[in-house]
Amino acid sequence: MSIMRKQLTLLAVFILLSSSALALSTIYVPAVGSNGEGLLTTVTAEAVPGTGEIDISLHSFFSVETQQSLRDAVGAAAALSGKDASKYDFRYRINTDAEVIDGPSGGAAFALLAYAEFAHKKLRSDTAVTGAIKKDGSFGKIGGVVKKAEAAGNNSIKLFIMPLGQQEQENVDIASSAQERWGMQAVEARNLSEAVTYAFSPQGSTVEEPTRIVTPLVLAKAPSFEGDLPLKQIAEKSVSDAEKQALALPESSIIRKSVLESVNTSRYLLAQGYYYSAANAAFLAQITLAVDANANITPERATELINRLDNKSSAQPVPNKTLENLEWSVAAELRQYWALARLDDADADMNSSNAVAQDLAVANQWLDAADEMIAIADSFGGEPLDELAFRDTAKKLVARAENYSELDTEAAFHFKRAKAELEDGAYAAAAYDASFAYAFGQAIALYADKTTGEASKALLNASNTDKFKTAWAKYYFIHAQYNYQEWLRTGDSDNLLNALKLQHLAVQLDSANEMLLNATQTLTTPAEASAAPANMTIKITPTPSSGFLNRDTVLLILGVLALAVVALLVVVARSPRNALNPHEARAKLDKLDELLIDGKISESNYDRLRQKYSPYSQSTTQKRATKQAKLVRKQKK
Repeated sequence: MSIMRKQLTLLAVFILLSSSALALSTIYVPAVGSNGEGLLTTVTAEAVPGTGEIDISLHSFFSVETQQSLRDAVGAAAALSGKDASKYDFRYRINTDAEVIDGPSGGAAFALLAYAEFAHKKLRSDTAVTGAIKKDGSFGKIGGVVKKAEAAGNNSIKLFIMPLGQQEQENVDIASSAQERWGMQAVEARNLSEAVTYAFSPQGSTVEEPTRIVTPLVLAKAPSFEGDLPLKQIAEKSVSDAEKQALALPESSIIRKSVLESVNTSRYLLAQGYYYSAANAAFLAQITLAVDANANITPERATELINRLDNKSSAQPVPNKTLENLEWSVAAELRQYWALARLDDADADMNSSNAVAQDLAVANQWLDAADEMIAIADSFGGEPLDELAFRDTAKKLVARAENYSELDTEAAFHFKRAKAELEDGAYAAAAYDASFAYAFGQAIALYADKTTGEASKALLNASNTDKFKTAWAKYYFIHAQYNYQEWLRTGDSDNLLNALKLQHLAVQLDSANEMLLNATQTLTTPAEASAAPANMTIKITPTPSSGFLNRDTVLLILGVLALAVVALLVVVARSPRNALNPHEARAKLDKLDELLIDGKISESNYDRLRQKYSPYSQSTTQKRATKQAKLVRKQKK
């Protein structure tokens, strides 16, 4: 009898374990692989009584964005289902390579799975979902939607859920294409609540989307200010160029329709005084056009375009910085560095035609913008400033930004650029990029855990524009006002976060600009040096022609020392490459820059020895350092 009881007990345990395993919530998640092609994977989740811990398996690495996405997903699902997330532990499992859905794009799936566990409901097994999740449950836009829809359709998925506003992508109407090619329904979801109505509908059924009424964009006139004209002119040209390119496309083209809508929006923004917003919309429209034109770019063609843009960058001058043009000259130099970074990305993205096309399009647009900003900077004139005066300020701002750089993708991008600029001697640019990184990371740190209502209270209204001193601080603050109005109009929390980041950026750029200007005033120029009194009598005593420290001897010693420095560098440069680690090589390169700037080494020797030492000689960004050092030398002459 006891044996029978034990067998029944074991059977009961087995059944419980089996039912527990079968009870795991599962959903399909489309992704884009490292080769640029779409793939379909599954994510499972299980909630058990606990203390609010979230565990995820089969990932060797998690970005900060993925971790935040998991927390936001569980929190949003708990709020919608009326559960207390702190009383449950969640276990997620992703059945694919960790990097494929690392980042925010798995957030919508994480949230639906959490809701299924909280509500004890079963998800449709013919559904795939993609999208970011916000703390308030709203869905955020993500990339690669066309490839993800293809992956879902090719794997017999019948319902594809994507974020609101992403139905038309890459000249494709995803909803129409999905129905025609695979009989798959593709729908947009504004938030988790809408996605729940789709994902828990009867298997194989067609869902009904809500009627969406989008309020037209209506903006109050932005405050005008002295110095706002240059960006207005840039925006007008960009809008005109985008319109011409779009009109050259067939009338049936979705890209044409999308770009012309952006052109109309840009013209309205121009009329209302939102010049950066207008320029940015036109900038993105031209990128869309360029990516479409290179949709099926080959590695050979990509390499050709990388070289062409690299040459375009090399031909651009590093703008002279003056007191009058500091903002515009640095703005131009920043875009030169950003473009070179995207060219390096293009080299790394050769396996993905879409990614490399995007990299090339962005790099080209930034170089074009740099051209226009260099022309504006040159129009101000003024005496060149000493770049070395900005070094200490740049170091301080870069060091301050480091702790914030990992909180946000944009912050990480700008921090990486700031470090490269600092190493290259582009100190003013480094100070500005570090300010971008600090501002964006600081905004995330302050508002990531707040509701949209709480976060929105931190925004200043447009009447505060005059509190900002510099033109670019005002441009970005007015752009923040536009993003705030877009949040009110659409409910997209990305716009609110952008508004907060831009407001912080405006504050930090004002501060950085003031620090740089103060740095120039701490240097004593020849004109400011103590002048000799007008009545001073100068007595000249001839130097003996002989003696240990006569003039000829001093000149001979200086000449020998200079030759010794060059000879030493040549000897070291001939040492095997593996004798120097990257840190040591970087130090040598910095020393070469100083020797060139101080006139202790010729440019020909500088070029030759820099090539010997450089561990990054194949990187397009390295060319910037050479150009920067030569510019500083010219400024000192």
